[in-house]
Amino acid sequence: MWSTLIISAHLKSVQLANTWVDARTIVRTDELYRAARIDWATSELRASTLFSEVDGSPKRIVTQGFIGFSSEGTSTTLGREGSDFSAAIFAYLLDAESVTIRKDVPGMFNADPNVFLTRSCSRTSATARRSS
Repeated sequence: MWSTLIISAHLKSVQLANTWVDARTIVRTDELYRAARIDWATSELRASTLFSEVDGSPKRIVTQGFIGFSSEGTSTTLGREGSDFSAAIFAYLLDAESVTIRKDVPGMFNADPNVFLTRSCSRTSATARRSS
């Protein structure tokens, strides 16, 4: 949750409008913690309601992966590969043309490592850029 709140705030600070969404308000599941199954009908209804209220063009939504919320009111997790599954869930709910998941990297990069030679941002270079 915290990381998506921080990312959403940062995007807004650099004039990239977005809407922060708690994934648990969209992804409805059963009670099976660590391997929850999606209630697709309820998730679709909740998504269409929320996404129709999002302003902006393009519509940018910052949310989380790996989590859902049961009809009993408890947070659930989607289990192994849950973040990738979340990407597919949201792609389906948004009727997206495609989903891109980068898994061949040993950490977090700011570009596709198969395309760009310089693909990460070290703390020193980030500090140097900011102070100039």
